[in-house]
Amino acid sequence: MTTATNAPAATDTAKPAQTYKELYNEALGAQSFGPAPRNVGEAILKIISEKKVPVSFAKLNKEIAEAAGRNDVDAILKLSQDLKNVKDNESQNKKALQELQSKFKFHDIVQAFHDEFEELAYQLAHKALTETHVQLVNASKKTRSSNKSSDDEGSPRSPRGKNKTSILIFTKPDGTEITFPMRMGPKGNVDFKFAEEAYKAMGFELIKDGDEYGVEPGTIELNNGEPELPVNRTNLVDTITAKTAKSFEGWSVKKVVID
Repeated sequence: MTTATNAPAATDTAKPAQTYKELYNEALGAQSFGPAPRNVGEAILKIISEKKVPVSFAKLNKEIAEAAGRNDVDAILKLSQDLKNVKDNESQNKKALQELQSKFKFHDIVQAFHDEFEELAYQLAHKALTETHVQLVNASKKTRSSNKSSDDEGSPRSPRGKNKTSILIFTKPDGTEITFPMRMGPKGNVDFKFAEEAYKAMGFELIKDGDEYGVEPGTIELNNGEPELPVNRTNLVDTITAKTAKSFEGWSVKKVVID
């Protein structure tokens, strides 16, 4: 006669649910997606990172180095104090945010800043829409180019289409024109180094923080009560066209295609 034995009780080893950040990085690491959706994802994440208040560490460090180069002790002392104040303010701000997080739930904060979160949501949706369109158009062009190359194979002279270059012309109230070169691609909108001269002519200062370039001031102040927007090519065009950029009142912009 066989004696039945009880099986050991199953141990609950369920793993905690992955965050969307983990899922995103896992998908990138597994090469599950091609360059087009990757570019869209990075463009959307870029918007979130740009929402952080810019801190002028790089600018102050640069000014301190320049003052040291000319042995300007008074300037070094003043700039060093400015740098300390920025760091102190950042520390105090961090404590305030931690206190805010301990007192309120996220959905309470969303409700308190409903208009701002709604605008951010639409900004992300607009970026996803436009970036996806750009990627699909580029993919279609590559497909047509590939098919055309196959059709022309063996012909003595294969005609090639000439790429057209686009530039922006910003016009000041006094009629002065500023030529703003356009660079396409996922980082073209924030390639500050590529359009350095144009940004300087518009009143911005180019700064370098590590391997990245940025501009000061880093945001566009609006005259309609809306939150400030990060400086980039698209936001400059949109706010000047809509006449909502406080620092660019009376300006205009047009796109010019060069054959």
